[in-house]
Amino acid sequence: MGEQAQQLYTAAIESFVENDAAKAAAIDDMDSYLDGLQKQFVQAIFESHAAGRIDLQVAVQLAVVARFYERIGDHAVNVGERVRFVITGWMPEHHGAQRFRLRTDDTGEMPRSRALPDGEPTP
Repeated sequence: MGEQAQQLYTAAIESFVENDAAKAAAIDDMDSYLDGLQKQFVQAIFESHAAGRIDLQVAVQLAVVARFYERIGDHAVNVGERVRFVITGWMPEHHGAQRFRLRTDDTGEMPRSRALPDGEPTP
């Protein structure tokens, strides 16, 4: 997760320095992978706790660390969106938590196509 978060951060900085809208646009897809890793990691942590292999305090601390890595990816996405706006004038839709829920299903996979309440397909 740390390496993936670092790649996202580096891509965000490079897209800004190089005025590269394509690289900035790719950051969101890279973040989806990091989000999936975080979800899998947290699930594994709590399964290990349930099996008695790690203490609850350790499980919670590991989950928090995973969340911090995931937040680095979210911040990289924000930088990428701002870079795209500066270069192209593109504005992302802001559907917040609903957009996040639609991005992944119970297996951590990206859904094929679902529509948002206003009828727009998900990105």
